[in-house]
Amino acid sequence: MDTYKLKNVVDYIRSFGKLPTDAYGQMLSVERMMEWFGLAESLTVSELQKVEIELALMIEAELYIEKVKRVNGFS
Repeated sequence: MDTYKLKNVVDYIRSFGKLPTDAYGQMLSVERMMEWFGLAESLTVSELQKVEIELALMIEAELYIEKVKRVNGFS
């Protein structure tokens, strides 16, 4: 996948703000997020794999920030 295309996909996802959660406030899985953002229909298999990696990293980072906020009383 072209790095610019990957950057644009990640920027598109980030434009929504926080990552989507289920009805219980739990972060969606990478697979469900791929469906949520409608990426499976428009990317090749290798592109999907790269986006999945980026989404997993984004989820990890967002969960970490939420933990830091709770620990520091900012929630």
